Amino acid sequence: MGKFIILKKANGEFRFNLIADSEKTILFSKAFSTKTSCLKGLEWVKENAKNDANFERNKTSAGKVLFNLKDEKGAICRSNIFDTEVSREKEIVLVKTNAATSKIVEEIIKEEKPKPAIVEVKQKYPKEEFENPKKNAKRRSHYD
Repeated sequence: MGKFIILKKANGEFRFNLIADSEKTILFSKAFSTKTSCLKGLEWVKENAKNDANFERNKTSAGKVLFNLKDEKGAICRSNIFDTEVSREKEIVLVKTNAATSKIVEEIIKEEKPKPAIVEVKQKYPKEEFENPKKNAKRRSHYD
């Protein structure tokens, strides 16, 4: 039996994840504007994940595979991305077997912090060494 964890994002939106017994996150929800709507979406997943017709199997432009769990309005959750269809199907089985019996862990509502800004790094070597490596090969060689 896995667990559902509810996350509160820094922008005030709510999401839930389904975590398997192995502690691997196997399902990621879309963003919900309120905790109430998030819980309704979670309950829908618990009740309907056993129905194979609710799983939409997709392929990325890079040839990887994934799935969405959908209701009549659209995708509620998405999966990880997999290299093979066999891996994707194993994960669908995990979702089907874990979703209905998983507990909702509301105590772990956490405020996700915004990602830090990208900091520009100063170059260690002069730019010309990278633009013309043959010119500076003798000077940079560690084998002479």
